[in-house]
Amino acid sequence: MKGLGSRVFLKILKVTGISVGTLLVLLFVLPFLFPKTIAGKVKQWVNSSITSELDFSKANLSFFTHFPALTLTLEDVHLKGSAPFSKETLLSAEGVSFGIDLFSVFSKSVKVDQVYLSGARVNIRVDENGNANYNVYKSTGNSADTSSSEVGVQIEKIVIRNTRLNYVDMSVPFSMEAVNLNYTGKGDLAKAVFDLSSRLSADSFSLAYDHNTYVNNKQLKAKLITVINTKSLSLVFKDNRIRINKLPMHFSGHFDFLAHGYEMDLNVDSRRTDLVNIITAIPPDMSGWLRETKVKGSTVFNMRLRGRYDAGTNTMPDLRFNLSINDGYIKHKEATAPLEGLDMALRVRLPGLNQDSLKIVLDTFHFKLAKGFCDIRFHSLGLERPDIESEVKADLDLNTWDKAMGLKGVEFGGLYKLDLKAKGIFSRGQNPDNWRREIVITSIPSFSLVSTLSNGYLKFDSLPVPVQDISFNIRSSCADNNYRHTVLDISDINFAILKNYFRGNIKVTNPAAPDIDADISGRFHLGDLAKSFPMEDLLLDGDLVVGIKSKGVYDSERKSFPLTVAHASVKDGKLKTGYYPRPVERINLNIDVTNNDGAPANTTIEIRPLNFEFDGEPFTLTASLINPDDIRYNVDAKGILDLGKLYQVFGVPEYKASGWLRAALVLKGKQSDAMAGRYHLLDNSGTIELKDIQLGMQAFPKPLVINTGTFRFHQDRMSFDDLRASYDSMDFTMNGYFRNVIEYALTDQGVLKGSVSLTSDYIDLNRFTAFESVNDNLEVAGTDSAGTGVIVVPANLDVSLAAAVKRADFDSLAIHNFKGQVVLRQGKVQLQQTAMTVAGATFNLDGSYEPLTPNKALFDLKIKADSFSIERAYEEISMFRELASSASGVKGLVALDYELSGRLDPSMQPVMPSIKGKGVINLKKVKLKGFRMMNAVSKSTNLTDLADPPLSGINIKTSIKNNIINVDRVKLRIAGFRPRFEGQISLDGDLNIKGRVGLPPFGIFGIPFTISGNSEHPVVKLKRDKDGKILQEKEDIEEGEEEIPEVLPAGATQQQL
Repeated sequence: MKGLGSRVFLKILKVTGISVGTLLVLLFVLPFLFPKTIAGKVKQWVNSSITSELDFSKANLSFFTHFPALTLTLEDVHLKGSAPFSKETLLSAEGVSFGIDLFSVFSKSVKVDQVYLSGARVNIRVDENGNANYNVYKSTGNSADTSSSEVGVQIEKIVIRNTRLNYVDMSVPFSMEAVNLNYTGKGDLAKAVFDLSSRLSADSFSLAYDHNTYVNNKQLKAKLITVINTKSLSLVFKDNRIRINKLPMHFSGHFDFLAHGYEMDLNVDSRRTDLVNIITAIPPDMSGWLRETKVKGSTVFNMRLRGRYDAGTNTMPDLRFNLSINDGYIKHKEATAPLEGLDMALRVRLPGLNQDSLKIVLDTFHFKLAKGFCDIRFHSLGLERPDIESEVKADLDLNTWDKAMGLKGVEFGGLYKLDLKAKGIFSRGQNPDNWRREIVITSIPSFSLVSTLSNGYLKFDSLPVPVQDISFNIRSSCADNNYRHTVLDISDINFAILKNYFRGNIKVTNPAAPDIDADISGRFHLGDLAKSFPMEDLLLDGDLVVGIKSKGVYDSERKSFPLTVAHASVKDGKLKTGYYPRPVERINLNIDVTNNDGAPANTTIEIRPLNFEFDGEPFTLTASLINPDDIRYNVDAKGILDLGKLYQVFGVPEYKASGWLRAALVLKGKQSDAMAGRYHLLDNSGTIELKDIQLGMQAFPKPLVINTGTFRFHQDRMSFDDLRASYDSMDFTMNGYFRNVIEYALTDQGVLKGSVSLTSDYIDLNRFTAFESVNDNLEVAGTDSAGTGVIVVPANLDVSLAAAVKRADFDSLAIHNFKGQVVLRQGKVQLQQTAMTVAGATFNLDGSYEPLTPNKALFDLKIKADSFSIERAYEEISMFRELASSASGVKGLVALDYELSGRLDPSMQPVMPSIKGKGVINLKKVKLKGFRMMNAVSKSTNLTDLADPPLSGINIKTSIKNNIINVDRVKLRIAGFRPRFEGQISLDGDLNIKGRVGLPPFGIFGIPFTISGNSEHPVVKLKRDKDGKILQEKEDIEEGEEEIPEVLPAGATQQQL
């Protein structure tokens, strides 16, 4: 029996061994038997299921890649994104593997139940309109029959290894990046509702929202359980634990996908954790600092995002954030005393993610440092127009604080004290003194500030020389919300670098008319600054000396000037920045400002001289200016200034300046001599050559660009020939001269006089309107982006223009071949002997245009036209349609001699009740067709000859006032009939016409008629009515003086402000 048992056991082992060996052989051989079949089926399924382009180098089939699963691996995979990112890569990977059910290989449908991704780069993009690059799967529709599919997907496991994920959503905007991401997810994804169990980690994780980075290059680990409902498209975060660096957090809530947006309730909280843990999670990386610093204390934070997101209705969820720190302690290893007793209680509320509803409540921020302390309380509501209440008190030894915090790269020292109280609203708005858009501070919190520093010290570790003896004593306050009432007193100002120093005192009250008391002195070798301050890409050299003593009130209206003795000089200066390869060098400047008695007349400014060299071109300016009320000037300028390159030197991103000027100029004289015509006492000569120079004027929304031009000065005259200029892509050529240029340039009262001939191929007058768009980030309430407001004329011009313009556009009116004299004087425009072609006819025009405000203007015109097509005028001239609405049924030639005056609204359209006028319209040769008024008379009298009659040689005399056109008696002859009519037509189209149709042969007997109703539906009655129904006049009731439209930040509303 024993031998029989042994033989049976050996036989079983033998059979088992053969079976296992056979199975291993099959496991090895099967992938080689069916690779093309399986790879082909999967590839066929992929290509038929996506809208983008998939490419891979080869496909391998193996049991051993992810044993024991049969695995199809695609190597060197590249997948393009969906439109509009079809040319960009969505996924590139060393390998993408699909786990395949072995038994399904022998069936009609191959079942894929596992996905493996390794060595991949995943770039997910969503544009501003919400279009995503991952929508690569074709929609099969709800009724599609999937029973015959050759590949079935029933994912139960997803594994991602060594992958870099980059996600950018510009519609939010939101971005996220994970480096060396590893992820394992398990769940039956084929079910309608299933639990997805996930584990993930990343060596580096970053997250940003609205261009602000909240997590930067931190280690991430997470264990997540998410309930996914594929029918309702909802996610429930049931049990989720996350760790960012050392900070543990709990994450819960739900996220539902809606037809138009999302519904969410997301909670993140740390519960109670060590302060050091939260420090590891916030930007930037502080691991090195933590190794040398002892940190204690506890902290709790939580954040909740709750509500609906719907971009279509601008609905956003609410955000809440709370952070508290208790008994915090920080001490670097080199510190003599710790920062201790650190307590903070912070609450942030952002309803609807609306920045103007942002509420920040910092009830407590306190710490002690040796014998010093810091206490802060801060409340604010809103962001664009914050309502602030704050109180700050501090008394710190900066060196003790520096050592306690273990700050790297810089060393502080000095005794600093701060006492600040502030309450009120900070706001910006339109400058009330400027009708054009100009944003200024309109309100500040009332405040009191005392800030002092003594024995201050600053040294950067990378630089050899410290800034020493730093001190200041600042006392400032504003009792109300008007910044003009701010008092600023800075005394004991001092700092020194080597032998260089700056010291002094400044006191200023009432910034609107500043009362100044200043005593400042300083001496610097500018090259020494680089020994104390980081000045990357900035090179300074030369010797600077400053000395200013000034005491008194500066008020130009009351003709007051501070007693002043001021001097500044630069010797052998040099300036080079990283924005331009060559320096401004050989800079020398001596400037003195003096006033000995407080009267502006005794103010003297002396520049002796300013000279420098830039890009191999020298420039020199010597100037003397005496008495701002009656300027005596002596200016000598010579050289080239390349403004485009100079702006590059200073790297000013807000301005794109260009152009250059070449000066060889001597100006000497007195303002009053020029105004009185004593030109023999002036000595002005020389030239200024300009190229691509921008000149801004308040009256015009955009700058005038002088493309090329040379100005020649002689006495009070500045003449120019073939000056080529442009304004917003419109080109001009000008010749002529200006006078009184010095006074115009140096004073607000100066009037520029001159005579200029101007030629242009095209001018669009609409671009000169007061609030024409200037392409900035501001909007004017009540205006549209196309620009509104009337055309404003500078009041300080007295210039005659002999204009010749091939085409000009005004509103919808096209003007051709404009010629005539245009006089700009005292803010008005006068048209003298002008001629133009409109609607194919020549019109002669005299008149005036006067803007009263940026939203209102007056006009007064005399118009003559010998012959023009009334049909074409009706189609092309909007004012003609308004004044002669019944002319729609008239064809032929007419002549016009008319006077019109009235008011224009902010769209440069006439206000009808304001129009007054009188004149004659001559019907030279016309044909009435479909003229409702005459056809109605014809129908009522049964006189068919009156319907659509031809007319010639008829004068129609009318006058206009209070929205009514009064028509004097008009006599006609039509086929033996002698009709006549007279009466009223309102500019709204209402009729009050009475008339008579004289019967042949002599019109002695006739049929009386009256016409009422309106021009569209006239009502004719065959009766005599002496006065008819008198039409109601409308007087021009002007609204009160227009308010300047308030300028708002782009996207803001009046309620938000």
